Amino acid sequence: MVELEGEEPNFSNITYTGELNGIRLFCRYVDDQPLRANLELDFAFGKGPKADANRHEYRYWVAVTRRSSKVLAKQYFSVDANFAGEKVTGQTVTLEDIIIPRADSTISGANFEVVVGFDLTDDQLAFNRQGRRFRLDAGQ
Repeated sequence: MVELEGEEPNFSNITYTGELNGIRLFCRYVDDQPLRANLELDFAFGKGPKADANRHEYRYWVAVTRRSSKVLAKQYFSVDANFAGEKVTGQTVTLEDIIIPRADSTISGANFEVVVGFDLTDDQLAFNRQGRRFRLDAGQ
């Protein structure tokens, strides 16, 4: 995720960047009980030349889908990055007890996916779809 200030998508206009570097899902279910999942999300955050603060809030979402199809549930979260004077920082966030209902015990956990992503604007989506990006440590 790249936030830019100004008209041109160049390094000097970066305010903040974010990446998901790792996602771990721990899932359990018994008999016909719902699936219960815990997520560990490894975030990396960057502060660019146009950043105006040492803290920045990043909004992201977690969705539960049927494998490769319909979104069953989607929830939004925020993570607050504290740069403490640094240009790059990271954080691990744990989300506990995500509930995924099942009709009965014949429905396997393999039928579901948990998908995570940043909440992007239309301009950020267009930037990403063009294959453009700036690394967290760009310009260092």
